[in-house]
Parts: sequence; structure tokens; C-alpha cells
Amino acid sequence: MLSWSTSNATAISIDNGVGSVPEDGSTSTTVSANTTWTLSTVGAVGVATCAASVIVLPPPPPPPPSPTCTLDGSPISIVAGGSSILSWITTNATTFTIDQSIGPVIPVVGGSIMVAPVATTTYSGTAIGPGGVAHCSVQIKVTPPPPPPPGAPTCTLSASPPSIPAGNTSSLSWTTANATTFVINQGVGTSTPVLGGSTTVSPAVTTTYTGTAEGPGGTTTCQTTIIVVPPPPPPLPTCSLSANGDPSLVWTTTNATTFEIDHGIGSVTPVPAGSVAIAPPTVTTTYTGTAEGEGGEATCETTITVIPPPGAVIVKATKIVCENESDLPNWSGTAHTIGASTATDWVASHAGCNLAPDWTFEWANGGATNPGDSVAAGGAGWTSFGPSGANGAATANVLSFTGGKIWVREQFQNGYIPFTGTGGGPISAELYCHTDVVNYDNFDYIESPLGGNTYYCVAWNVPIPPPPPSPTCTLSALPDVLISGNVSELSWQTTNATTLEIDHSIGFVTPVLAGATSTSSLTATTTFIGTAVGPGGSVECEATVAIVPLPPPGAPLCTLSAVPDTVEEGEGTSLSWTTVNAITFFINNGIGTSTPVALGFASTSPLTATTTFIGTAAGLGGEATCEATVAVTPPPPPPPLAPSCTLSASPSTITPGSTSTLTWTTTNATTFEIDHGIGTSTPVLGGSTTTPAITGDTTFAGTVVGPGGTASCAASVTVTTGGGGGGPSCALTISPQSIGVYDSATLTWGGSNLQSVFIDNGVGTTTSVTGSTQISRDTGSYTYTGTFTAVGGQTLSCSATLTVTSGGGGCVTNCGGGGGGGGSPPPNIVLSALPRTTAAPLAFLYLSQIPYTGIELGPVGTVIYWIALVLWSIAVAYLVLFGVVPFILRKARAFGAQVAEVVNATQTPRVATVPAGPIFFAQESEPGYSTYEGFKSFAKRNGALTIEDIVKGLSRERSKVEAIHDRVEPIFDRVEPVYENVEPIMTELEERPESMAGAPSDVRGFIAALVEGDRGAVFAALRLQVKSGASPEAFVTKIACAIDDAFRSRIDGTPADPEIVRVTARLDTGTLEKLVSALSNAIDSSYSLGITGAKLALTRALSALGA
Repeated sequence: MLSWSTSNATAISIDNGVGSVPEDGSTSTTVSANTTWTLSTVGAVGVATCAASVIVLPPPPPPPPSPTCTLDGSPISIVAGGSSILSWITTNATTFTIDQSIGPVIPVVGGSIMVAPVATTTYSGTAIGPGGVAHCSVQIKVTPPPPPPPGAPTCTLSASPPSIPAGNTSSLSWTTANATTFVINQGVGTSTPVLGGSTTVSPAVTTTYTGTAEGPGGTTTCQTTIIVVPPPPPPLPTCSLSANGDPSLVWTTTNATTFEIDHGIGSVTPVPAGSVAIAPPTVTTTYTGTAEGEGGEATCETTITVIPPPGAVIVKATKIVCENESDLPNWSGTAHTIGASTATDWVASHAGCNLAPDWTFEWANGGATNPGDSVAAGGAGWTSFGPSGANGAATANVLSFTGGKIWVREQFQNGYIPFTGTGGGPISAELYCHTDVVNYDNFDYIESPLGGNTYYCVAWNVPIPPPPPSPTCTLSALPDVLISGNVSELSWQTTNATTLEIDHSIGFVTPVLAGATSTSSLTATTTFIGTAVGPGGSVECEATVAIVPLPPPGAPLCTLSAVPDTVEEGEGTSLSWTTVNAITFFINNGIGTSTPVALGFASTSPLTATTTFIGTAAGLGGEATCEATVAVTPPPPPPPLAPSCTLSASPSTITPGSTSTLTWTTTNATTFEIDHGIGTSTPVLGGSTTTPAITGDTTFAGTVVGPGGTASCAASVTVTTGGGGGGPSCALTISPQSIGVYDSATLTWGGSNLQSVFIDNGVGTTTSVTGSTQISRDTGSYTYTGTFTAVGGQTLSCSATLTVTSGGGGCVTNCGGGGGGGGSPPPNIVLSALPRTTAAPLAFLYLSQIPYTGIELGPVGTVIYWIALVLWSIAVAYLVLFGVVPFILRKARAFGAQVAEVVNATQTPRVATVPAGPIFFAQESEPGYSTYEGFKSFAKRNGALTIEDIVKGLSRERSKVEAIHDRVEPIFDRVEPVYENVEPIMTELEERPESMAGAPSDVRGFIAALVEGDRGAVFAALRLQVKSGASPEAFVTKIACAIDDAFRSRIDGTPADPEIVRVTARLDTGTLEKLVSALSNAIDSSYSLGITGAKLALTRALSALGA
């Protein structure tokens, strides 16, 4: 059916064979393929066109094939404590579930899982698919285990006491089980009695004793440790040292065996206390005493300060030792003055340098010559001073000198880099004095020193680095004895090496530190030599591989056993074998060639008679046979089935003195008896009887007896007095009465003398006259009314009201806060339907595609621009406040009066009727209100908006709300039959791109259940997705996208899955858009659990469909 309306047109025509048409009207047409009709109008002011499209759906797909499944076990017979592999194969199934607490398994198409039943168990699998259900099973036979092996020996070993002082004793005690011998190491030896005993030991140091117990079941060890506490350490020595004016040094010590004083004094006695005369020092000198004893070492010191005589030249030399030569100053050729802080400043700024004690310096008159850079004492003419103290300094008081200068040098020590002389060099010790810093020799001077002044020298040096360590290597071969033609593996380890080369064409190997490589085939005894080279030299290591002749082949041997060796008829068993010197192993009776040859297992097919299995092992040394016999016994008769019964009472609620009818059914029973005086009831298989008069609530118990045991069942009869005359009553409550939009409440109903209950607002007819259900709604107030039909036919009515708020009623998840509101309310997202059939003009225009259109005014121009803009804004604001606003207010009051008059009018809801014919998706003749366009959505299709359009649009919206449910079902009734006349060809959809391929079958099936309003199927499918590990948010997103594709196909003609388009054809465009809006709630991930958002989205979607 094509329907159209126009205005201001003088000529109107429709293409595709329709031709000229009147200003408003409709016509029926038949189509076999997707078709777009274009309506063209010509008027006094121009030409206008509009279009409508029909999508022809393909025929429904054939019914899905039925699923199949197979379930197998390997092996199907195991020993208790063993395991078997269950494997399955399915076709046309979406889920496969195995009982015995295994549950759903993946992958559905086929897989395996290990099971370890403790008794013979039958595993049953259930395959479910779009085409139905299939069952399969396998039984795993469990046989008793073989007798246990001999018990493993155990032992305990303890010491008492566990800790002793040196020289004391402790007692070792032991116990054993399943042991024939017990031996303790550390010289204790074999201990008897084996079962348990003790012995005394006296270790000199902390010792761990290990006991070894041996028996038929193997060997085990046990340990204990005796801690030997050493004697306390001797006390630390102490000492004190002071100076008298003699001069002499006085000392005292404690806990010391020797006492030594430096500066050539040496060891002194008596050690505890004493004094020694010394030569008067010429410079201030610190004397250090060292006391040594069994407890260690202690030092003490005293300083004798020497005031230099007037006129003496004071020379102060400091020694610095650095870690690297790069830390030395290399001041040759530059002018530097050596001062009091030169040494300490250098050490403070160079972390690798330190002030060095115990260095001696010398001085000489100006005419002295250099005795040599790298010698200790300078000889005649040189006066030594020092050694340097902890601060690295030594001082000399020079009373007189000649030659106008004083020469200074250090007494060179071995182990340090030498001086290179006046020419310098890349590595050299350095000595600088006063202002002379031009040489690299051990010979520097103080120019023209003056009496009473102090002059400074600093010497630098670096220890000679030790030579690099020599490399080492080891080379080994495994195996080192081979039969000709085989290969061996060479392994090596090296230290301090950079390369390792092995002869016999192996060459350089890596990694050098440690590794392994294989040799070529060897036919003669070969010695491999490895050469390791490093900075410290080279070294060789070797390994020899001996070649022995091939021994004659040994005769093969084999063993064959069956576990169990006795089975019931129709059962199989497990064969195991071992072989020696065999290349192949063959077992008869259908087992065939078996691998691995040396040791293996195989399961037999079900056996019907006692069978002897013979294994044949073949090798270079011949053949050998072995056999195992399996006895087959007839299966025992199956145990009788357990009986069962059901018992019901009708009616189950009566008045005092009335009777009820008891009805029963039984299986596998020989007798059935009911208590309360009714007794044995026949026929046993099933029947009914009338109870005696009942005056109070009674529960009747039935007992069934059969060959398989007994069972019981019960039925209750409730006696009601009715109250106030015995009439029927009803009750309907909601708890809580106020909830949040994301919460649920409990609707409870009941009463007396009732036979049926119907509750509106989607609850429907209940399954019992008393019960409860969970309800949840959008924001608003809802009154639930129950219609109760009494036993006597009377009708009663009870109601309860539920208030749903947007934020109250508690919190759902991740809300925080507390108190009555449950934190901030969760967001309430509503996607309004957009009646537009084409994209907005700028829907796909990005900001980066818009060229910059600003102007560059510079700083001054920008200031002027903003001043002008502010003045202009003030003027516009004045006009708006005192001109435009009063005008708008007047118009608004007049418009409000018109709207109120129309809204308050009563109109009859309109029901859409779609005649037989193809499904036609044209622009709706009466568009609804859209928050996207505001009142403009009420405009005619030529885009002009009038007050009349707004008033009519608001009136239509009110009618739509009242008739939404009436608009859905009539359309569905008239749309489905049209499908039979549609051609199966769908030209436009066949040309769609690959990316628009049909939706998966689970998505199609889910949408079909959702559109039908089948709550059970919808939430069952969601739970299945969660159990299979899929994301519920991702699944609902697929559903929303597929329905959105169908919606856009209806509006814009874009490609979509034809099955989903067919399924959603029953819904009008507005309802379809609400469905997409509801499902989009699951996509924003507002909830910590994805299943919460998915359930909420599906609940809203079902509410939008009225389900």
C-alpha cells in the first residue's frame, strides 16, 4: 500500500508504473524485489520530490538439523585410583553437557577431559542445538587396585640435648618402621636395635647426623643437628698512651699480650703499664700505640706538639692515593700554587682519591741533585721527615738551608706507578711544591722560602693494577665410550677466557663460559683438545672418547599382563607389556603391532569369552613370546529398580468437616499404603480415594514398597474457617512499596477459599492461589490490581501500589555513600526515537576538515577588537532584555493557552491497519516528537513549521501513548501472511559488501525470542553465554547492533540481516527504536559486573515490548 499527501502542488506523479495521482491518496501494488518509489510534485514556486522504499524479504531458512553426539572413554576399564580420558564429538550443537558434576564443556564440537571415578560410573552427555536435543553415554569400569607394595621404611632421629657446650655429650635417639637396617653417619655406624634405640656422641663442632633406614619397601633418611656452642670470645684489649715532658711516653693496657708504639719505638714491656724515654721530636708528632690480645686489637695515641723555633721554614707535605690515573691532576705546563687546602679540596672533589698515611718525605738544600724518581731513601744530603699521619700529612721544620731553595721528594714505595721524569708520559706519579708544577719527576722545590712561613707540597700516586687472571677450562665427553659410528656430546666450562676453540673440525664454540656440542660420527678413539684464550694467556683442556666394537645382539625378552585379569561379559581390560632387545612387539586377537615397544599399554575390545593374548617380541637376536589370559564371567543380574510415588489432594483447601480426593501414581511398587486410617490402596499403579471428613490441617503420607526398597510421598489439605462467616478473602501486598529504578520489589498474593488469581500490569494468571514474584519498573507509580475468583464463583478484587523513583530505594553497585538514598542515583539514559530518514547534513564532517577562518590582528588590533566586541555585546544585551524578552513572554502566554486547549481535548486512539501485501517502510505520515529537533519534528515534509503543526503534534503524542499496545499486535497480524507472496530473490541485499554478512545463528535466535517477549528463553540464553565464558556486554552489544541494522534498513534502506529484518517486521518503527535504546544500556559499562548491565538492558527491552 502506497500512501501520500501533498500541498501546494499542481502536478503529482509517482514512478515505477504508478503515474499521475491526486493530491492525497493511496494505492496497492505488488512487488517481487526491493523497490523505491519517487513522488514528484510541481507547484507554483518550484518542484519537490520524496521517496519510499519496500524491502522484500527472502523465505525463512530451513529448520536447523538435529544435533548428534558420541561419548567415548580411553581406557574404558581402569584400576581404582587411575584415570580415563572422556572424549566427545558433536554436530549441530551449541552446548554439550556431561553429568557426574562435569557440566558444560568446550569446545562443543569435540574435545576431551580427564576423569577419575572411584567406582564403575556411566557418564551421559546431552547435546543441545537449534534442531533439538541428543543424548550419548559411556561406562567407565573401575576394578579394585592390586595389593599394595611393601610399606616404605620410615625413621626419626633426634638429639637430647640438641645444643651442648664444646666438649660435652648428647644422646642420639631413633625409631624406624618397615626397616631391616639403620645406619647413622659421622662415624656412628650400624645401630641396633633397628626398631629404636639411642647412643651417645660428643661432636667438637656443630654436626648434622643422618640416619639411613633400609627395608623391602626402599630406603629413607632422617636427620638431626647437634649445635656445639663455642666458648665465649676473649675480651677486647684496651690501651691508653700519654706523654711526659722528659720527654717520655707512658702507657696502660688491659686484656693485651703485646703493646707496640710506632715511630721506631716498637714493642715495649711490661705490657700492662710502663714508660719509655724518647728523643725529642723536631716537629709536632703523633705517637700511636697498638695493643693486641686474644680478643683482638686496640689503638691509642698521643701528640707531642713542637713549636718551631723563630725563623724556621715549615715544610708540610701531603700524600694522596687515587684509584685511577685519570684522577691525577696532570698540572704540568700550567701555573698552580700549592696551598694549605690543595690536598683536602682535591680529595673532596674526587671520590676515588684518599689521604694516605705512612708515607715518608725528604728535603735537601738548593744545590742537591735528584737521587732517582723511583727510589726510597735519597741518601747523603737528604733529611727525611714523616711518616704521614691519618690526614696524609708530614711536617719538617727547616732551621737553615743553602742555595736559595729547598728541594722536596717522597720515599717511593713499591706497588705504585712510577714517575716518568721531566718529559712526562701517559701514566705517571706526580709531586708538586709551592709554585713549581711543571715536572713529572720525584724532585720538586720551594723557591726562595722565608723563615717563619709554611710551604706546602702534595704528591699523587695510583696502585699498579694486578695482572689479568689466567684462563682455565675443562672439557668432558658423554658418553666417553661409544660403539663405532655413534656420536658423543662434548661439554665445556671456562673462566677468564674470551674464546674457546676445539680441534677435530669443531672450531670456535659459544657461549664461551659453558656449553655443549655434538661430535661427528666417530669410528676410532679420539682425543678432543680445547684451547681457551683470555687477557691472562691461554690454556688447553682435553677429553677422550673411546670406541669399542659392536656387541652381538641380545635375545629379546617380553612380559605381558592384563589388569584386571577377570572381567564380566561385554567388558574390556587393559594390557601392559615390557620388552628387552626388541624392535617390534605384536599382540594377537586384534590388538596388532604395539608401540612404544619397550613399555606400553593398550585397551582390548569388549570380551565375550575367556581369551589368551599372546605378545611376540622380535629383534636382531630373534623372537620371544609372552602371554596373558583374561577370564570372562557372565554379568550379574541388574538390581531391582527403586520404587517411587506421587500423592496429591483436590481440593487442597477445604472448610471444616469437608472431604478431599487423594490421587496417587507409583512405579516399581508392589504395595501402596496411605496413613490417617486410609490403609492399603489399590490399584497400586495409580488411583484415587476420598478422605474421611477433615476438621483440621492434615498431611497425608503415602508409603510405597517394591523389590528395590521403599519410598514415600505426601499431600497436604488445609482447613480454613474463613473468619466472619466463612466467606472468601483476598490479599495483595508489595514490599517494599517504594524502590529505585534499578531495584526490584516482591509482589505477594493470597487469601482463603480461592480457586484462581489474575493480576494485571503484565503478571497475568498465577499458577497458584498464593505466591509471590519479583517486579521492577521504570520511574513512576504503578497500581497492581488482582482479580480473585473464589471457590463458590464469587469475584474479589485487591490492589497494591508501587512507587519507583530515579535515585532512592537503595544502591545497585559501586554507588558509595550511605543513608536513605544509597549514594548518587545511577544514570537514567533514554535514547529518544529520531524520525529522520536521512543523516544530518554535517553528520560525517570532522573539525579537522574545517579550514581556519580567523584573522591575525596583532596585539594592538586584538585589544581593539575585544573592546569593540564588549561594547557590541552590551548593546545587544540591552535590546534583548528590554525589547525581545517582553515580546517573547507575551507570545508564550498566548501560545500556552492554545496548547492547553488542544491537549485537554479528548481524541480516539488510532489503530494502524496494514493490508496484505509486501512490507512497506515509508516515511511516517505523522512524525512524533524528537528531542533531537524539538518542535521542528512536527513540521510538514516541506520543512515549514506552524503553530497548528505544534498543537496537532502534541495532540498526536498523547494519543500514541494511550494506544501503543494496540498499534503493535494488529500490525503483526496483518504483516506475517504477506510473506508468502514475496519472491525469494533479494537483489540489493545480495550485492551487499562482505562486511555486512548475515548475523550468527545464536544472535538470530536470541532476537526472535526477544521480539516474541519470551523472558525465559531470553535470560536462559544470557546465562548460557556467561557459562561459556563469553562477555554478556559483548553479546548484548551484538544484539543491539543487529537490531539497529534492521532499524536503519527500514529508515534508510541500508543492508541488514534478512532474517532479523523479517523477525522485527512485527514491530512498528517507534517500538523498534525504543528496543535499540533499551539495549544500549548494556554498552556503557557503568556497572562493575557486566551481567548486571546486560540483565538491566534486557529487562528494559522486554518492558518496551510490553512483555
